[in-house]
Amino acid sequence: MKTTKNRLPQFVIDNLKNTKTMRNEIVELEVYFKSEVQFPSINAASFIVDFNEFIDSHPSPFEENLDESNKLYRFFYSINIGHRSEFEDMVYNKFFSDESIKSLEVIFIPEEFYAETGSQIISIKNDSNKYIKVNTKLFDKADRILDSLNICVSKFKDLNTMARTECLQTKFSGFQTRFNEAAKMLSELTSSLQHNHIDMQLVPLETITGNLKRMVRDYCRKNNKKIKLAIKTNKLQFDKKIIEKLHDPFIHLIRNSMDHGIEAPEDRLKQGKNEEGTITITGFKKAGRAVIEIHDDGKGIDTEMLKAFCLHKGIYTLEQLNTMNKEDMLKQLFTPGFSTAKAVTDISGRGIGLDVVKNVIKGFNGSIKINTQSKKGTKFTLVLPESLSLVKSIFFACGDEIIALPAKSIKKIINTEKIKTKQKNKRKYILFNNSWIPAYEMKKLFRDSTQETKNIIKRKKIKKEKTAVIIESSLNLALIPDNVIDMRDVIISPFGKYLDNVPGYAGGIINGDGSITYLIDTASIEKRIAL
Repeated sequence: MKTTKNRLPQFVIDNLKNTKTMRNEIVELEVYFKSEVQFPSINAASFIVDFNEFIDSHPSPFEENLDESNKLYRFFYSINIGHRSEFEDMVYNKFFSDESIKSLEVIFIPEEFYAETGSQIISIKNDSNKYIKVNTKLFDKADRILDSLNICVSKFKDLNTMARTECLQTKFSGFQTRFNEAAKMLSELTSSLQHNHIDMQLVPLETITGNLKRMVRDYCRKNNKKIKLAIKTNKLQFDKKIIEKLHDPFIHLIRNSMDHGIEAPEDRLKQGKNEEGTITITGFKKAGRAVIEIHDDGKGIDTEMLKAFCLHKGIYTLEQLNTMNKEDMLKQLFTPGFSTAKAVTDISGRGIGLDVVKNVIKGFNGSIKINTQSKKGTKFTLVLPESLSLVKSIFFACGDEIIALPAKSIKKIINTEKIKTKQKNKRKYILFNNSWIPAYEMKKLFRDSTQETKNIIKRKKIKKEKTAVIIESSLNLALIPDNVIDMRDVIISPFGKYLDNVPGYAGGIINGDGSITYLIDTASIEKRIAL
């Protein structure tokens, strides 16, 4: 059944008229979603983005009791005069691979009032010279092929290492040279192909944050609150698969800050605060990971209230609660079904809590942390990989095993023979940038002496080198391996739900000979040290 195009409400028309100036023009995106899309409002939310300044939509994806059988949405933006082609390109880049869309048209509203007749309609689906529509299943298939190709490259490198260490070079020096050249060429081509494939799937974080300002405005209008949303994403980009699953947790965290965090204007004034609360979203890169912080300047989380709630619900006894510190109490917020909302609304008390957010983040091999201060506010910190594909990693020999570190998490690799070292309280320290920092032997920190390994490292004798690896983390520290082996672009496989709480590890890498190399997670290395 075809959805008919309804006339715009008068308040939307008035909004468009008030936005029009001599320097801008109004453009409409008319989007039909496929009939099998059960909740088009969820998909429609991604069109409320802040490039070229979103103005309004009909209907609004955030309306209460929205008719989900309606598959037609109309979005209006303001663009600078003379930037029509740039706008079309931007829209097509963003939505051309969306399988939920049946058709999408760009309509430039003419000057003679914003009439719905006589509009200049440009179909962007015919722009075949610049873009093609690709089924996302083909990307998944390409991922599997590239994974296999990457393992093939690892096999070449392992064979080359064997040739160097088992004296084959004396008999086959000419063969080894040609073999080495072929392996190097295959490695370079594979790396180039894989990085290009990753770049094609990167999506800016603004895809999620773009619709939040409208959501905040709607919430404030309905709940008599004043909230300002500040977004500083620093052009952070993620794998498309991460962005798709991150949308709902992001919405939940912002709603949590609005409903539970930011106080009513009169309450804020009594506390000496500005009557307008602020929610700040900050994105940046750290130690090879993407970090997103969602911070509000509201009332914070009362851990004593959490204790009273847990006691009232019979979750813990008084004796158990008295042994818990602030961090332990905040972890209770991630318990399934945990909610302190006193009433069920369209924002809170629906039984969907932070446990859902945590499970999504954990599924990406990421982490979420809460920091709060009474009457000052709460900050949620999400640490995520930028991509689910390749990670450039450096491999180290540690005893008879190989352990890897993400290259982006390494500040510097230094020779400890050329720097000062000291022992204090049975711990080694090295002098780095005029500061003494602790140094830990990797084989003692990460090695499992009971595990048998089949790594190629066992088939050759490693000469220990005086090397220290300075890593980026919340603590300034160094790791000491036996030797540096090489650097490779690798695919990281998460451990799964049974091992995802093991501190210090980010996942495993499948080598060419079928063995597993562990990848160190610098974000949780402090917990590993504390064991």
